[in-house]
Amino acid sequence: MEVVLGLVTGLILGGLGVWLIMRSQIQGIKSQKQASDEKANLYCSQRETLSQENNENKQKIDELKNDLQQIKLENIHYKEEIELANQKSAEANAQKEQIQELRQKLENKNKENQELRSQTTNLAKELASLSTKLQEEQRSNQEKLALLRNTQQNLTDTFKALSAEALQNNNQQFLEVAKTTFENIYQLSQHKLEEKEQAIKNLVSPLKKSLEDFNQQIREVENARLEDKVQISEQLKSVAAAQFQLQAETANLSKALRQPIVRGRWGEIQLKRVVEMSGMQEYCDFTVQETVNTENGLLRPDLVVKLPGKKQVIVDSKAPLQAYLQAIEAQEESIQLEYLKNHARHIRNHVNQLSSKNYWGVFEQTPEFVIMFLPGEVFFSAALQQDPELIEFGIERKVILATPTTLITLLKTIEYGWRQERVAENAQAIGNLGRELYDRFLKFTEHLINVRKKLDDTVKAYNTTIGSYESRLLVTAKKFQEIGGYGNDEIESIKPIDSSVRLITQENNSAIE
Repeated sequence: MEVVLGLVTGLILGGLGVWLIMRSQIQGIKSQKQASDEKANLYCSQRETLSQENNENKQKIDELKNDLQQIKLENIHYKEEIELANQKSAEANAQKEQIQELRQKLENKNKENQELRSQTTNLAKELASLSTKLQEEQRSNQEKLALLRNTQQNLTDTFKALSAEALQNNNQQFLEVAKTTFENIYQLSQHKLEEKEQAIKNLVSPLKKSLEDFNQQIREVENARLEDKVQISEQLKSVAAAQFQLQAETANLSKALRQPIVRGRWGEIQLKRVVEMSGMQEYCDFTVQETVNTENGLLRPDLVVKLPGKKQVIVDSKAPLQAYLQAIEAQEESIQLEYLKNHARHIRNHVNQLSSKNYWGVFEQTPEFVIMFLPGEVFFSAALQQDPELIEFGIERKVILATPTTLITLLKTIEYGWRQERVAENAQAIGNLGRELYDRFLKFTEHLINVRKKLDDTVKAYNTTIGSYESRLLVTAKKFQEIGGYGNDEIESIKPIDSSVRLITQENNSAIE
């Protein structure tokens, strides 16, 4: 009985232990399941969060792509605006030159008109003087004619006062004589008067014709002046319109260049144009936006120009232009002057920045200076006008300021150095080819000498064989023919070779052994 109780008690205790163990395992499994459920929920929430973030990132990427596409389109548009502004500026300059020419022509016409007016005044004075003389002559002739008439009347009265008898006897004859005399005197006076009038007409007629021609020229000059005035007015209107449009384009360009991306892109375009105009794309390699890691960060020069001898020159085109653009838009002179001073100060600060980057210490085989490129002559001249010591300041800090003109000159010089380098390389290649050709010639000469020696040995062996043939075989063959009577044909004789092989001679006629 005790044994049964012990077994029952053991079974109960064992079942209780198993139950406890199973319970603890079940609790562990439940806790693991709960933890796994929590991890699954956390994973799902993280997955949803990551999915949302991924979607947001995709949207941001799409937005950035759209922004990038928009920026590219704006860059193309700004580039077209820049080219159009350059064309407009060239057209405006041409129109200004035309206006200057038209103004010069107008001034010349005015001078000609002034000279013609002075000539007209002088001719009018001469005409007035001649008219006065003509009137005086006519008045003098009239006085003489009146005097002749008075004289005739006095003579008539005198003759009437003579005695009646004498008058009656000689009246008819005297009257006829007097009448004839007076008629002759009157005709002579009238003839002289006509001659004087004709002389005055001959004198005045060329003057009158000259005045008519002069008036015609004045009318033509006046018409031409009016036409020129109309043309100048039209040209001034077109120039004003072009100037207004140019100002608008300049304002748009200035507005566009205020954006750093556009301004940097424009500087790179100007730099590439300078490189293309200097011909460096053919004679040397250049790398744009080459990045180098340094202890102080990244260095990214805008242009690395390769030099002969594995050397290179660094060019930077990130010059600040904001203050100059503000100076152009300023209306008041004092504000404009202040902006120009700021522009010069910004250029000086950028020189200090370039000097502190120490490009010549980072890039190997680089001269101890860096070129600071300004994309226009006006930017450099404006800064130099406000800061005359800017060039010396840059040289002291190993920074050379360059405009498109000076950079083209520098690149042309480098291009010339590349040409000389290529000429030297070609000369070296030609020298190497000549040396190799000479070595091959020596080798070929050795082969020829060996061939000559072999030919000499062959000739000697041939002559020895002929000697043996004549002294041994030929004599026996002839005796055999005489004894046996075989064959009717005579054995031909074989002659030895007496010629020798020609030696190769040098310039001093010495043979090459």
